[in-house]
Amino acid sequence: MILNYKGLDYRTEWLEYPEIEPKLKSLGGKPTDKRDDETDKYTLPAIHDSESDAVVTDSFVIAKYLDEKYPSTPSFVPRGCDAAIILLDEHFMGYFGHIYSVIIRPIIRALNPPSAKFFSEAHLQRSDWEDVVKEDDGPGKTEAYAKFRECLEQLASVYDKNGKETIFFINDSFSFADCITIAFLKWVRTMVGVDSEEWKILENCAGGRWTKQIAEGEKWMEVK
Repeated sequence: MILNYKGLDYRTEWLEYPEIEPKLKSLGGKPTDKRDDETDKYTLPAIHDSESDAVVTDSFVIAKYLDEKYPSTPSFVPRGCDAAIILLDEHFMGYFGHIYSVIIRPIIRALNPPSAKFFSEAHLQRSDWEDVVKEDDGPGKTEAYAKFRECLEQLASVYDKNGKETIFFINDSFSFADCITIAFLKWVRTMVGVDSEEWKILENCAGGRWTKQIAEGEKWMEVK
C-alpha cells in the first residue's frame, strides 16, 4: 500500500515463512524482534532499495525511510504524528489479541505446506499442522469476535471526534495509521471469508466505518 500510494516502482518477491530469516540475513537486513529464547527474529515486510542498496525491515521503519528518501512523493508518516500512530498501533493490536487464538487455524489452512508447518510450530508449538487444521477453530469463537467488534466500536468513537463521515485517522488523509487497520481487517476478512459468521459480526460495526475504510484502501492494494 505504501509503495502504490507513493507511486514508486517495485517488484514483489514472495517467500515462504522458513525462507524469511536466511533471505534477510543474506541481504543484510536487520532483525525486527527477539524470540522468547532471545534469538533474533526476522519478519516481513522488508524492502531492498536498488538505488541506495539499502535493506530496510519493519513496516513503520520502511514508511519513515521512504518518506525521507523520496520526499517528492506523498508523505505517509505526517510530521509530528509518530506518537499518535504508535499509540493507535498498540491499541489496535491489543484489540486484535481477542481473536488471535481463534484465527490461527484459518491462517494455517490458507498457507502452503512449508509455511503452514512453520506457523504451526511457531504459534501452536506443534508440527502436526495437517491435524491442526482439522480441529475446531477454537472455543468461544463467537464471543471472541463479539469482543473484537466491541473494541472496534470504541476505536470508531475516537475517529468520530474528527467527524463521523471521515474515513482516515489523521486529517482524513491516507497514512501509515490507516495501513494498520486496513491491512489487518482485510487479512481477517480474507482468512475467514466475506460470507462467514465471523465477518458478519464485524462488517457492519460502527455503521460500516471499517468496511468503508477497507474499500478506500483497496485502491492501493494491487501487488506488482
